[in-house]
Amino acid sequence: MKDKIEVKYDINPYMNGEFLNIFINGESIEKLCNTTGLIPSFLHLMDEDEEEQVWDMLESDSDEVSVLPILICSEDLDLSCSVVVVEVQKLENSVKWLRMGYGELGWIDESSLISSVPSFEFTHEEYDRCIRAFKWQRDVRLGRKALSFYVKQLFTLGELAVYETYSEPDQELKVLRTAEEFDAYIDINLEKKVDLLQFQLLYKEMEGDLWVRKYSLSPEHCDGHTFRYETIGLGAIGLSLNLYKSNLGIGCHVYGTNKEESRKKSEDYRYKNSLWGTWNWEVVEEKLEKLKDALSQIKEEARVSIMERKANNEVVMLIESHGYKAKIVDDNIISNFKENVLLGAWVYPQKFLDGIQSRFDVGVKFENDIELFESFSDFGKNENEALAKNIENFSRSSLPVFLDAFNDTEVYTEKERWQVNSLSWDVFIGDYNIKSSKGKSVEVPTNLFDEIEEIIAKEALTDEFYFVRFFYAQHNNKTAAIEFMINNVNIETAEDRLINLDWMRLESFYSLRSFLILKVCS
Repeated sequence: MKDKIEVKYDINPYMNGEFLNIFINGESIEKLCNTTGLIPSFLHLMDEDEEEQVWDMLESDSDEVSVLPILICSEDLDLSCSVVVVEVQKLENSVKWLRMGYGELGWIDESSLISSVPSFEFTHEEYDRCIRAFKWQRDVRLGRKALSFYVKQLFTLGELAVYETYSEPDQELKVLRTAEEFDAYIDINLEKKVDLLQFQLLYKEMEGDLWVRKYSLSPEHCDGHTFRYETIGLGAIGLSLNLYKSNLGIGCHVYGTNKEESRKKSEDYRYKNSLWGTWNWEVVEEKLEKLKDALSQIKEEARVSIMERKANNEVVMLIESHGYKAKIVDDNIISNFKENVLLGAWVYPQKFLDGIQSRFDVGVKFENDIELFESFSDFGKNENEALAKNIENFSRSSLPVFLDAFNDTEVYTEKERWQVNSLSWDVFIGDYNIKSSKGKSVEVPTNLFDEIEEIIAKEALTDEFYFVRFFYAQHNNKTAAIEFMINNVNIETAEDRLINLDWMRLESFYSLRSFLILKVCS
């Protein structure tokens, strides 16, 4: 029986607030090692170079024993003080932690082994999920392109002036009035390896004023600098960018205060009271919410891309369960299908309400380098449950069509011969995949497939293979979604036509999915 490894939020008297911690068989790793003040080395808190080395080792697929720093001092946050390491070995069916002790990156001190900690063995699935949990924290960090997109969004919400919160020493305060100026300013500071940038966002409709004050610096303590500017705006929206680990993304945070909080600040910090009363607080709060929502959406998209993981093992098992051989070579699935195709599968889990929404993609690459995809989405209480539903949808809908189309058989699907665009095609037609809540039976429009066939017959088909996908969903007696795709391209005219069929009306949710493959006859 394998040991259980998981990641949960924990508290530590040496840390501000909660942090992600590793638990093995229900016990935190810190308690297992009988230490205090140590935290996992995967929290993106160390020096950039050290952190990169740790993550390279953590994500390595090598089957050789490696010595991985697992805990570091929460005060020093580096690999030089009180570092607990573990010997890691990744085997074909499991991951082993052999011994724990104190040491350094790649080295364990034999005289400082922690004898009270036994060896552990984990499943690849749980171990990978543990690693990805720490990667989830990177959702607060945006890639450079994502940040540029957000910068553009800032300027779509109204006439905007972006003020430096603090000017550079002995420099005039910069005010950026276009997205291009703001983007260029960020690039300059990235090149200069500046750690932190802070701004005040002032939209004209907010009707407020900024207080710009100039204060003196001590040349003896400030590298010869004599002055600096600061901007204070009680209703201005704050934006901070952490650039110091830009290879992992840029930390982006937008914030502000409401009317009463600003009034208190005005009194407590002796800011000019006249500045407090000039703001249109309704507009201030509206702008802040829109900026927060836009940033949350971009971060979620970034997190999904980070959370992407291969799901090739699951597809290999499905193929083998149907009597074919399959193996993974260079991240591709190679099988003994009659048709020479490469398969690949990815899963993209993301948090949704109290559970997980998971998207499951399967790609097929043909000899002519054309690559086509099938995609499935579902929900679950956790990642395993959501992925299990993805796999079930794939195995019921598209996999049977794949197996017959790529082996020229009629084992799992109905095969027909069509004439389209003056060419003959073998058409492999999967069964309707119908899902309904509350166990309701669903009646399919009698002319649905005839309509689909007529739509395809009007297309100019010239490639060797075509994937055709149709999806329909209904809820509360209304169409909730409709999609008709040929080779991953939406055919809107087909969707307009199919939505008007005599679909059964139910208050509860139901969906229907149809998938077929066309293969030109040689």
